[in-house]
Amino acid sequence: VSLNSVIALLDTDFHCLPTMQQRQQHCPNLDRIKCRLLEGTNAQDVRALVLDMQARLLLDMLGKGIESALINPSTLLPEPWQASSELLSNIEPDKMTVDPALLPSIQV
Repeated sequence: VSLNSVIALLDTDFHCLPTMQQRQQHCPNLDRIKCRLLEGTNAQDVRALVLDMQARLLLDMLGKGIESALINPSTLLPEPWQASSELLSNIEPDKMTVDPALLPSIQV
């Protein structure tokens, strides 16, 4: 059993938590477990895990930024990666309208 396979299993279980609230609640614990697992490992494995944690944090921040830019954030799907393609293709464009005051600050 390798360190990477243990961490991958922990990440898989973490992403299977049913709600975002549970993920936010358990995320610090998962990071602490990963740090304990990394004690005594080589620097390359540590760097890879730190990059993974940073990526997860940035994606969470990006999601919150997108949600705050929408006029009606309640129309966001809570778990879009689990939604069917039919559901995603039937989202009406006006449900994803961005606040016009924010348009100049959105970069292409």
